[in-house]
Amino acid sequence: MNIRDMEGSTILIVDDNPENLGVLFEYLSKAGFNVLVAQSGEDALELVRENMPGIILLDILMPGIDGFETCRRLKANRETKDIPVLFVSSLSDTVDKVRGFDVGGVDYVTKPFKQEEVLARITTHLSLYNLRKALEEKNVRLQQEILERNRAETALRKSEKKYRTLVEAADDAILLLDTEFRHLFENTAYYAGLGYKKGDVLPDDFSRIHPDDLPAVRENITELFETGKAESEYRIRHRKGHWVHRFAKSVLIYDDDKKPEAILSIIRDISNRKQMEEELRHAKEAAEAANRAKSEFLANMSHDIRTPMNAILGFTEILEGEIRDEQQKRHLSSIKSGGKSLLGLINDILDLSKIEAGKLKPEYSAVNLHTLLKDMEQIFSHKIFEKGLEFRIETEPDLPKMIITDETRLRQIFMNLMGNAVKFTDSGHVKLSVNHCCFDEKQSRADILFSVEDTGIGIPQDQQESVFSAFEQQKGQSHAKFGGTGLGLAITKHLTEMMGGEIRVASQVGKGSAFLVIFRDVDIVHAPESDEKEETDIGSVIFEEAAVLLADDVELNRVLIKSYFSDHPEIRIIEAENGKTALELAERHRPDLILMDMKMPVMDGYEATRMIKADEVLRHIPVIALTADAIKENVTKIMDICDDYTAKPVSKAELISVLTKFLKHSAELTHK
Repeated sequence: MNIRDMEGSTILIVDDNPENLGVLFEYLSKAGFNVLVAQSGEDALELVRENMPGIILLDILMPGIDGFETCRRLKANRETKDIPVLFVSSLSDTVDKVRGFDVGGVDYVTKPFKQEEVLARITTHLSLYNLRKALEEKNVRLQQEILERNRAETALRKSEKKYRTLVEAADDAILLLDTEFRHLFENTAYYAGLGYKKGDVLPDDFSRIHPDDLPAVRENITELFETGKAESEYRIRHRKGHWVHRFAKSVLIYDDDKKPEAILSIIRDISNRKQMEEELRHAKEAAEAANRAKSEFLANMSHDIRTPMNAILGFTEILEGEIRDEQQKRHLSSIKSGGKSLLGLINDILDLSKIEAGKLKPEYSAVNLHTLLKDMEQIFSHKIFEKGLEFRIETEPDLPKMIITDETRLRQIFMNLMGNAVKFTDSGHVKLSVNHCCFDEKQSRADILFSVEDTGIGIPQDQQESVFSAFEQQKGQSHAKFGGTGLGLAITKHLTEMMGGEIRVASQVGKGSAFLVIFRDVDIVHAPESDEKEETDIGSVIFEEAAVLLADDVELNRVLIKSYFSDHPEIRIIEAENGKTALELAERHRPDLILMDMKMPVMDGYEATRMIKADEVLRHIPVIALTADAIKENVTKIMDICDDYTAKPVSKAELISVLTKFLKHSAELTHK
């Protein structure tokens, strides 16, 4: 070890002579040492406690305690006893030198000294001190390692015994193989899973694997040696002849040179799981088939109900404009009301089916809350007036004008709750309240709370949860008096939760009910919006002369559509009762527009429209679908091939409005 290796080592110089201190301090500092000085033994002992030096240069003749006593005290202290002490003194008698060695000094330099000699002795003793210190540390570490190894070996023996017990008790098969797939160890479960006893001679593993699974197993073996781990599923023959499904997870074990030396596999019997999966697959297929049958039934039911409803509501609309007798008008109004109720019922059933299938998704847009509340007032004011009820709408002065929500579904929620409140209340009031609670200073988000309160018949405490179930009604409720199917509140709850809200009810029998709907963290829109509701006026529309091909297999529907055009002589109707006839008439007459029913015999509207759109001569003709199928997936399918669609039952206003998109007319639609 040279002096450069000891640069930065700390040397303590103890001498009462300032001149000696100065000489040694300057010389040793230039040599790269960190030098501390003390002028008495007492100062030296105090300094050593705070700064542990690597070596001490100690004068003997000093006031107070001399160098011999200072050295003795240093050596008596366990923390400082190993620090080398080099005496530097003017005492040159042998007896003084011997005494210095007796009290623990490692060397003795007589004054006057040569600086080079002092430096050489310092480096020698520092080197010896550092080497001894390193050796002691290595000895301590070695002893600790020996102790730890002994402990580890003891623990290993205990661990081996414990884990061997665990391995033998494991339900999974545990297998240790060499890289040639020779068995090194198998636990009891390995044998038991194949119908053998431990110690039995088993046939070769690969010869018992199902032939169809063998290629995949060999691929997994390749993966194992490439990546060090692999998983596989396979079938292996049981002793009794049947196939056992297994899942194996394998890892490579490497030697010290990082070369594979063994394979550890943990194998689980998954036969029961496979059987359950097969049963679940069959159950899923059966459920999907049932769901498809239900969807087909609902689609057909929708079509079969909407088709006659198209005629009922359509001709009712026409007769309303022609009949002047008040009693007959009341009869017509009853027919129209009953038809709309029936249409509402089929819409509720379809909505519930979509909700249960997870196919009904919210469509968000900016909605004017104040306009929505005004609409509710207009819709229910007549019925409320008839029953002699008081109707209140209560809102906060700073209620946000516009929020982001699904307007259609929110209207449906209001319609159901308000409809129930009016239906079940014979005296008192119905109140619709809206409150909010903003989150931030910018008022960009808020909790919106809607409340519909009535003074009606109320709901018993034990039935307040069940009223939200499909087809459930309050027990004892008179169906003859109140009617209903029990779908309204079920759909309301589903719609509310679909939009991220929650619905609660509080009620007392004979005193009324309060339904609270809460939507949290709703976005508020601050852009100004018009409160005026646009209404289409079709009275001023006059079409240019045009030929319209009407394809519908139901004669009543064709009669109805022709009636809608009774005050539009400029529209010439060409009739077809199926898709094949429609295609032939389209080729013959080249109409300006085609109204196409989608469900017809011989050739349906889908096939007829595809053939029209594939014809170079006919493809420019707009095709508008007239469909009684309200299922969204089928509407999407229709819009893939048609130019537009309108759902049955279709009103005159709706039909004229959609035709103005494609036929030339002399007056634009106006908005009120």
